[in-house]
Amino acid sequence: NTGEVVHVQLIPEFSWPTEDDGPVVTASKFMCITNDEHPRLVNCKGFGTKFLQGHTDVVIACDVSADGQWIATGGKDQGIRIWSATTCRCACILAGHAGAVSCLSFPKKRPKNEKSNTGHPLWLVSGSQDKTMKIWELPRREEMQQCVDEEGTELSVEKSSATVLAHSKEVNDVSVS
Repeated sequence: NTGEVVHVQLIPEFSWPTEDDGPVVTASKFMCITNDEHPRLVNCKGFGTKFLQGHTDVVIACDVSADGQWIATGGKDQGIRIWSATTCRCACILAGHAGAVSCLSFPKKRPKNEKSNTGHPLWLVSGSQDKTMKIWELPRREEMQQCVDEEGTELSVEKSSATVLAHSKEVNDVSVS
């Protein structure tokens, strides 16, 4: 790509060699946003690329879940898409912003063990050029994984759990600890 690179983020991969030790974290791929409507998942070895197709306008925001399983993208089409980091398929679409989605953040708490993510909701915070921030409760991980595995229709979240008029100007960055 000869376009401007807007965002690059490694995708963590976890393994637990023993139950007594903490996780071993590695990364073999990363997300690349390049000022067009096709976010890219890039392999660190050889730089092979998979395009995440579904947005209808320029993508300007991206985040990766702390467990490395899910990728959130948002942009000028005012939509947010949740993708499987493994298959690059869209699992869920979030709708509700009235302006371009300019920033996204998953909580940064990493899993303590292989089973620590099951049963807990996955949350996402978004900021937009419409001056709002939204908190989204995503469908259960198992539901999103089933949607991706069966190549079914994407799940949909039409309303955020909370919306706040956050600023007198557009919201350009958000980070959830």
